[in-house]
Amino acid sequence: MSSGNLASFLLPAPTSTSSLTGAIATMAQFTATATIEAVALTTSTPNDTPTRVINYAKTVKWQSPATAFLFFVLSLIMTACVIRNLIYWAKTRHTKTVYVYLLLWAISRVVCFLMRGYILLDDNGTSYSLYQWTSIVLSLGFMPLAEAMSVVTIESSALVYGWPRKLAVRLDLLVKLLFITFGSCIAAFVMDFTLNQPFGSLVKDYTKDLVLREFGFNGLILLTIYTLVGSLFNLAHAPRHGHIPASLLPRFRLMMAITALQSVFILVKLIFTSYRNWNPYEARDEGLAYGLSFLPEYLFMLFYCSHQFLAVFDEIEAHERQEPEKAGALNASPSSFSSNHSDTIEEAAGPLRTGEDAAKVPAPDVALHSILTTSPGSVLESVKNSV
Repeated sequence: MSSGNLASFLLPAPTSTSSLTGAIATMAQFTATATIEAVALTTSTPNDTPTRVINYAKTVKWQSPATAFLFFVLSLIMTACVIRNLIYWAKTRHTKTVYVYLLLWAISRVVCFLMRGYILLDDNGTSYSLYQWTSIVLSLGFMPLAEAMSVVTIESSALVYGWPRKLAVRLDLLVKLLFITFGSCIAAFVMDFTLNQPFGSLVKDYTKDLVLREFGFNGLILLTIYTLVGSLFNLAHAPRHGHIPASLLPRFRLMMAITALQSVFILVKLIFTSYRNWNPYEARDEGLAYGLSFLPEYLFMLFYCSHQFLAVFDEIEAHERQEPEKAGALNASPSSFSSNHSDTIEEAAGPLRTGEDAAKVPAPDVALHSILTTSPGSVLESVKNSV
């Protein structure tokens, strides 16, 4: 081997700039392809160009199908409990209305967690329409709970303070109108933003959606604060006003304490949701969402799986219906007693008032009058004469 060949073997000729660029590009393409395959599915077009397919559910950090199906089963159990209480135990319009709202919540949660569990299986998260409707049901399902609390608080206030029925009905209608207004705003925001805006958009970029969201959420927060304050006032003032029967007062106050606690649960959920609304890239962990958004709803519902707590309202209304009946019976008894008593006296004195004996025996009223009007001295004098 010559010295020139040896030099060329040990020191190869410099690589051209274009060849170096091509090598770097090839390495970059390999790295990018590997990254895409790690985070998304890939398909091939007729030209064999890699195309990224987004898994929308996993992009927003929905991760555990097992947790979703667990909440689905819990929702089924609570649905069965609410239906049983509504059909077999609720006795009054008030308690039946509360159970109707709770049933709406239960059905919506059964549907949404079934959808959430399904979308996390296999590659179902790549369906954008399925992701959209799952998000919509998840966002709107909690609202019947807020209305149920309002019904309980208003009816309880009417019982505690002895409001006229018309006033209670008007206040209940006012709260329902506010609830419908706020709920409609949230529903309009969720539907428009989820269905009409591009995936990954920010609400702050769409003024109409931002206004609808803030008006609706802040309104529901105010209604929840009202139920918290109202139930605490009912708890404190019920013994003072005396409109609740003493035998049912401890259970009524327990129900008010439970309603206040339920209000705190819903406030935790609403505050957490509002924080995420304003900070879309923070607090996205799935465990945090289950703990601060969904778990408060199920803690709320635990108190309604049995009719024991709401039954106090049925018993109070039954007690109120019995009071007029007892008063009517007491009003009717003196007259019947006096008529029966006079009839008995007449029957006993009847045989003595026939013939000549009738003149010797005074009538009962006359005899009683003569005894009451005779002086003690006259009585003594009569006794001495007789002796």
